[in-house]
Amino acid sequence: MHRIRRVLAVPVLAVLVLAGCGEPLQPGQSDRSEPATPAAAADAIWFEVLGVSETATGDDGWHLAGDADSFSRLWDHHGFAGPPPQVDFGTRVVLVSVRAEDACPDDLVEMRLSGGVLEPTFLPPPGGCEEPLLTTAHVVAVHRGDLPEQLTAVLRQHEGHGGDVETQLSLPPYDGSPAPAPPAPPRQMSAAALDAVFDGHPLRRCDEVPDISSEEEPDPVSQAAATERELGAAQEALRPLHDDGTLSYSAAAEHLTVGVIDPTREDLDAIAALVDPAFTCVEPVLSGLP
Repeated sequence: MHRIRRVLAVPVLAVLVLAGCGEPLQPGQSDRSEPATPAAAADAIWFEVLGVSETATGDDGWHLAGDADSFSRLWDHHGFAGPPPQVDFGTRVVLVSVRAEDACPDDLVEMRLSGGVLEPTFLPPPGGCEEPLLTTAHVVAVHRGDLPEQLTAVLRQHEGHGGDVETQLSLPPYDGSPAPAPPAPPRQMSAAALDAVFDGHPLRRCDEVPDISSEEEPDPVSQAAATERELGAAQEALRPLHDDGTLSYSAAAEHLTVGVIDPTREDLDAIAALVDPAFTCVEPVLSGLP
């Protein structure tokens, strides 16, 4: 599974494409700006993701396991790795969603129940991905205290199919303990937090770099050759920051665009120590829900 950056080409800027699996640059840890964590939505319910498989079989939809034997069969049938985890089926049931996805599975970050309809929120990991569709399954534990005896579980239209899929589920009566509070979904860092990362730093965001396409170039041929040499040197300089070392760039411009997931001040310092900020810009790629 190989993830590449979901960074679009900025006009007249060179694009640095970083291939890896979710982390184009090794991120700094000591000063990372934490995304905001608001309370869960009013209709959110408790859930726990127990596993993800990209070797699932069958049509898109939901499958229900109310005991260890049925859970074990579903686990094996859809190709989850290792033995199935232990689940307290006195207070929980297991749901398995099956849907086609690209080679980098989305994260299931929220489950909501409203009017008898259960709906997950899937969040693509930051960056891009190879596009072959793979039948992907998420196995999720849900507390019985949140669920009615009759409900409709929905998978909304996404890149893998052309419409919503609904599955009718029936559960036995439940009079046990109430469900825990639902987890809050991950949220993107705020605009103010992102501004603080770049405040006063010589590296600029790419959306702040002036459009140079209309500027006159006295000697475009020699300038392109010089730019190519600079970008080649920058590629080699940045290689240690990337986990698998696979970098590519375009020499048909004057700036190098570097994609960074959830950038921190430490990330900017690491880049600026290796390349000239005068012809480099950073394209922030933010994880979490907007």
